[in-house]
Amino acid sequence: MDSDHQRGTSWQDRAACRGQATADHDPWFPEGKGADTAAAIAEAKAVCERCPVRAPCLELALAEGHRSGVWGGLGTQARKELAKARHQGADAAQA
Repeated sequence: MDSDHQRGTSWQDRAACRGQATADHDPWFPEGKGADTAAAIAEAKAVCERCPVRAPCLELALAEGHRSGVWGGLGTQARKELAKARHQGADAAQA
């Protein structure tokens, strides 16, 4: 059992983004395109930059195949590229 569970907390409890999204504003899952969406994504990534649990957040998104939003400081396309690179690296290691 990891130390977070022993203490009765999880890494999500320490996330910098915890409680920041509202019904009117969720920069981690912006909708649409354009300047407003780009600004929201930049806002989310800025929060991720100072987050103490950025790595496990990213790993969760990759493991569960989250296809949208900002997770662990990476947007949809960057996560897709990382997952592809990891997959190709694993294939090369097995060959």
